[in-house]
Amino acid sequence: MGLTALGLHPVSEAPGEDPRSMEGMLQGMKTDDFRRAAEMLFKRGIDLEFELHAMRFLMPPENFREHPQWFRVNEHGSRSCDFNCCVSCWEALDFVQERARLLAEQIAPFSTSHRYSFWTSDSGKFCHCEKCRELSLSDQALILYNRILRGIREEDPQASHSFLAYQNTMRAPEKVRPDGGIFLEFAPFDRDSSFAIGDKNCRRNAEQADTLGPLFEMFGTKGSQVLEYWLDISRFYQWKRPFGELPFYQGVLRRDAEFYAARGFESITSFGCGLNAAYSREYGEYPMLEYGRILRECARQSAGSAI
Repeated sequence: MGLTALGLHPVSEAPGEDPRSMEGMLQGMKTDDFRRAAEMLFKRGIDLEFELHAMRFLMPPENFREHPQWFRVNEHGSRSCDFNCCVSCWEALDFVQERARLLAEQIAPFSTSHRYSFWTSDSGKFCHCEKCRELSLSDQALILYNRILRGIREEDPQASHSFLAYQNTMRAPEKVRPDGGIFLEFAPFDRDSSFAIGDKNCRRNAEQADTLGPLFEMFGTKGSQVLEYWLDISRFYQWKRPFGELPFYQGVLRRDAEFYAARGFESITSFGCGLNAAYSREYGEYPMLEYGRILRECARQSAGSAI
């Protein structure tokens, strides 16, 4: 397929005992089978990366009883341990930084690219306390990513970390600046995947694409990555099982890849949720060869964009 990275994305809402959860993934990483699989990837020049909605690990809800001030104020004015923490509480940020170090301690041995994505919660809900509500949601996210990167670098001094531009954080931060080593990861979740992202006649896609200018002004193009949904069956079927056949829009994929390469993105990736053995039995081979071929051709045309 010519691909150069495989990203693991555990199910953020799965309970810890579920093997699909982040905790389940961390347990699996201790096995000989996982180590052998990782070694096989490395020998083939494929980086293994981890893209995690990690706040449940970084700020465990169990701390709420003793440290409610660490947690966000919700939309109703109450402290809540449901999603992200309070980014105006320095004790909370110190704790998140240390937990990021502990998470990196387990993941760094497998991270040949030194690129990390320990994301905020998937809810898009942040803190509404008196201090935090003066910050945009993107500002709050960047405060956390700066601290998370500092924790990771205690284990991996070469580490970089993504700023996930996604749903409520698609807009560039306004008051907070990125630490060195924060790169842009653009995930246009609210796009219409049946039209090209650069199609100005598609309002949803135009709104997503229009955020790129300010984002690149803030983060630059170094290390920048697209995280797309071309192969994400779960999203096409609104996460309602049973999923059907993947709608694979080759023309859209090609135009999207050309658009992203022209804008200066250094790597292009896609979720592949639902591409598994059950899918192959029902519908045959999924279109990974064609996906890889289109990205390789686009990379050659753009003189060196990664895949």
